[in-house]
Amino acid sequence: MYRRGGKLRRLTLGRYPAMSLAEALERHHAQRKLLNRGIDPRETKRRTVKRQEETQRRAAKGTIDAIADEYIKRYAKPNKITWREDERMIEKDVLSHWRGRPARDLRRRDVVTLLDTIMDRGAPVAANGTFAVLTRMFGFALERDLLGASPVAGVKRPFEEKPRKRAVSDSEIRSFWRTLPETKIPRPQQLALKLLLATGQRRGELTKAKVGHVNLESGIWTIPPELINKKRGDVSPHEVPLNSVAMELVRELVAITYGSDWILASPKTDGHIDERALTRSLAKNLHHFNVDEPFTPHDFRRTVTTRLAELGVPHHVIQKVLNHEPGDITARVYDRHDYLCEKRQALDQWVQQLKVICEL
Repeated sequence: MYRRGGKLRRLTLGRYPAMSLAEALERHHAQRKLLNRGIDPRETKRRTVKRQEETQRRAAKGTIDAIADEYIKRYAKPNKITWREDERMIEKDVLSHWRGRPARDLRRRDVVTLLDTIMDRGAPVAANGTFAVLTRMFGFALERDLLGASPVAGVKRPFEEKPRKRAVSDSEIRSFWRTLPETKIPRPQQLALKLLLATGQRRGELTKAKVGHVNLESGIWTIPPELINKKRGDVSPHEVPLNSVAMELVRELVAITYGSDWILASPKTDGHIDERALTRSLAKNLHHFNVDEPFTPHDFRRTVTTRLAELGVPHHVIQKVLNHEPGDITARVYDRHDYLCEKRQALDQWVQQLKVICEL
């Protein structure tokens, strides 16, 4: 029960035992947050039901919209931590051209024309991303017998991307670390960028990290399986030992969360910031750092990898630091050692070099 506009209203959360008490409490907390933001949860539920009914109607017609909805719901959400990026690309570059069209009427020429349109606006990487999403989505539709043939079959990737080899030099690291406070990048994002350089972890795993994932007493940041972008099913939590610099950065990040569950809370929503925000912020402020060639947050990961190798850290330990899946079956299946001590030693070695570079 809740009051809205002076009237008492009832909202059904679910039915026991189909919904557990824990699930009911979690849903109650979510609805309470909506109320606190001035949003009527019953109206939200009504709109959700309406969208579901619309999806079912589109599915009956076999439109591309319906296949996209089914793909996001049944494949992308359960299997990809980057599913929102798939959803964004589909909305921006697929449905904007094909919305409402019967999927069975799409031909190879339609796909080529769509990709050419993206290429013509000067976005070859986006064209490749859209091609990859279409390939997965129509492959999913074939598996579910939603289509008889894929219109992507026979189409080549529109742009041949060269793998990035950029590593950040000592002078660039020093300039970045010292000049960062002078930029317009928000303080939490400044700390996050430094933390990526201090630990070598993935941008998306940091932006989705919660305060509860970090143990400041033991100095360990635990990345849960659901945040790890891997294809195998038996993903274990990834423990990242925090060196002295990383600990200082995390402590300040936690201190400025203002009560949010997220280490990098969004200023606009109850969630975390978009991982692309770090890339955009860095790109807009590169002129402050006196660099000859642009670099990205992911280039910090390559930089840490390179420096660990230069320091003599064994390759298999570097793989553990980065949480890369080993290539051989012995390491992948039989070796159950957590390598926590070795990872801590490696990152401690790196931070000592980082301190020298930045004169910390």
